[in-house]
Amino acid sequence: MSNHIQVVTHDGIFHADELLACAALSIAYGRDNLAIIRTRDSKVLEVATQNKDTWVIDVGNSYDPSLLNFDHHMRDFNLTNSFGNKLSSFGMVVEALLGLNFFTEVKESLLKFSNKVDMLDNGIAKAEDLFFLTILNHYSENEVINFYSALECAMSYLRSLMNQWKEEVTI
Repeated sequence: MSNHIQVVTHDGIFHADELLACAALSIAYGRDNLAIIRTRDSKVLEVATQNKDTWVIDVGNSYDPSLLNFDHHMRDFNLTNSFGNKLSSFGMVVEALLGLNFFTEVKESLLKFSNKVDMLDNGIAKAEDLFFLTILNHYSENEVINFYSALECAMSYLRSLMNQWKEEVTI
């Protein structure tokens, strides 16, 4: 696959939802096939939100899966996942990737995991098994770790979970 997949997310402090969304996209398409742009520049976002080949994650003020726009920060945003919890950008991207037939072998486990991230991001609950993500959030907020280093960690974490879920399915 060529380098045709672009992802735009916001710069500055990051949280688990957009970090994991970028990790899931990196695993689905291959990290070398993805260009991740971190910006809040309105001109860049205006172009990106209209480009059907660009995933716009956690920024852009638009939720439109047909245009790959997955921001949940609009005042009137209230879409929920299958568990009844408000979606985060990770939950939205997981649903979109499953719709594109990525990760179907771990669908149920991935949806349960994304629900936990949705709840964490929306302040509904703290999940002890997401402690790793809480640490990454802390490091981001204190500018100790940069996004791309955290992305590599999140990709490893997500791959590990997916491998575990695949083993559970085959048992």
